[in-house]
Amino acid sequence: MDPNDVTAAGIQTLQDSIKKLNGLIQQPGADIPGINEQIRQLIAEQTDLRAMELKQDLDDVSAQAAVQALTDTAARLMAAAAKIKNVSTACSDAAEVVNTASLLITVLSPFLA
Repeated sequence: MDPNDVTAAGIQTLQDSIKKLNGLIQQPGADIPGINEQIRQLIAEQTDLRAMELKQDLDDVSAQAAVQALTDTAARLMAAAAKIKNVSTACSDAAEVVNTASLLITVLSPFLA
């Protein structure tokens, strides 16, 4: 069983509970402060689960490789941009920036799907 699937299911369950509690607020005689406190607690739990899910994703080897590739690409972008000093070098240096940005998009594409 994938831990991310379990975490995602937990997040969804909390979201469903929050939605139900929001509906209860509209009911006559509802304990609004009590319901709001329950919602606040569920949101805090949901935030913790989202952080856990993100940590699991970042601990993944492919994610670590992607972060390293992003770091390297960002450094190349900064170096290329720093070279642009005047109009005569701007065109060739800008082309390098565009090529590096294209590489960045390629690296990110698996995570954007």
